[in-house]
Amino acid sequence: MKGSLDILYEDDDVIALNKPAGLVVHQGAGVKDEETLADILLIQRPEIQGVGEGSERPGIVHRLDKDTSGVLAVAKNQKAFLFLKDQFKQRKVEKTYLAIVQGNVKAPRGTIRYPIVRGKLKQQALRTGYRVQGTEHKTIREAETEFLVRKRLQDATLLELHPKSGRMHQLRVHLAALGHPVLGDQLYGGKVASKRTHRQMLHASTLHFLTPNGLRLSIEADPPEDFLETLENLAPTRNIDNEPSIEYH
Repeated sequence: MKGSLDILYEDDDVIALNKPAGLVVHQGAGVKDEETLADILLIQRPEIQGVGEGSERPGIVHRLDKDTSGVLAVAKNQKAFLFLKDQFKQRKVEKTYLAIVQGNVKAPRGTIRYPIVRGKLKQQALRTGYRVQGTEHKTIREAETEFLVRKRLQDATLLELHPKSGRMHQLRVHLAALGHPVLGDQLYGGKVASKRTHRQMLHASTLHFLTPNGLRLSIEADPPEDFLETLENLAPTRNIDNEPSIEYH
């Protein structure tokens, strides 16, 4: 899709598109001489120039990591931008992700409520289970993720994820903290999970939100081919006795 847009829905206010893995959403630290989704948007929808909060992020109300695929909403005018931005801020937008993670998650469902704090190396790092000292303490943010086991695989699990907050790298950090990092995650996956696939197996499958004209949308995007191929290559494992639903704090 590079160089074009995979449009899932569009009206006078909103574009919902299917972002491919490997495409950065907008320019920022560490992004040099690389085509971004924002670049493509400005070419194909030049009317969004000036919409939003800065020239590098035209119409962008939320983001997905470079190697995360799936549904992304873009505002086409400033009124729509402010309306959608407020929905995200008020946590009225419902997001569903699919992730293939390392190991067998035994609990059929659960809730993760680990706080997240930005690390010293421009990375997001989990600071739970031990004391946070100094100025770092001020950067702690509450975060909540619900998960549901969709399929058990060979030393891996397909999870459905529902983030209830929108912290940077939240899903990846929470899953790594459980000992079940996303396969292919180069930052949080560790020596094993980071090498099992060529990129992180995380897909934004569904986005539910209200448009400025009062229409409630439910936008879905099927997982990309490499995600499905990874599932096929991981033969289902034997049945594992489920543990009760668990809350992690």
